[in-house]
Amino acid sequence: TGGALIIVGEDYGEGSSIMQERSHAFAMKSQVWLLDPRPNLPSIVKAVEDGFELSEISNTPVMLQVRIRCCHVHGHFIAKDNKRPPMTVADALDAPRRDTGRIVLPPASFLHEKEKVQKRWPAAVDFIAKNKINEFFGSDHGSVGIVMQGGMYNSVIRALQRLGLADIYGDTDVPLYVLNAVYPLIDDEFLSFCEGKQSVLVVEEGQPNYIEQAFASMLHKAGRGTRLVGKEHLPMAGEYTGQVML
Repeated sequence: TGGALIIVGEDYGEGSSIMQERSHAFAMKSQVWLLDPRPNLPSIVKAVEDGFELSEISNTPVMLQVRIRCCHVHGHFIAKDNKRPPMTVADALDAPRRDTGRIVLPPASFLHEKEKVQKRWPAAVDFIAKNKINEFFGSDHGSVGIVMQGGMYNSVIRALQRLGLADIYGDTDVPLYVLNAVYPLIDDEFLSFCEGKQSVLVVEEGQPNYIEQAFASMLHKAGRGTRLVGKEHLPMAGEYTGQVML
């Protein structure tokens, strides 16, 4: 029936939004996947396409988070040709199908709750991993790494550049794990990133620190000795501006 993508203009911090609640909380409590692409037009466009495909393959709505700085970027991208859908609106009207199992009322809703965990979640995790939605940058080796939300990538690179650890093109000696998909998280990807590292810094804007808590749980269950740091060195609440990152 096609995917469903919700574009969220989350102006967390010193933006133009009155509400300071994180979309991440709504994604977790409703089992809606959340994308947070790097702030450049090609990445945003790719996230839109990935979001629709992720929604279709997992039968779940997907939220695409666009931060305040993401909304103000300039650039260009190469458009793709439009694709004709396998089933058009006319086809659906000519051959309507009724499925009482999709009604959002009991007892069907009880089955939906199990389906979220048993089918939709594994399908989403598999799609994100196979299509490499999350990205790795920097050296393959190093005792320290940084994990960040995709929307924080530019700010992290700028801070590393000011510290002499990256250039203006994003080349850095520090291993980076960029979460373009912040929910659900991929255990295998994170544990692989932590392999051989003494410490990993989590750059997570906003509170509570959902991502940091999830990663801490992964390390504990896997019996890893990698030290995870985050909010003890960065502000718990508020926007991570350039001054904060330095």
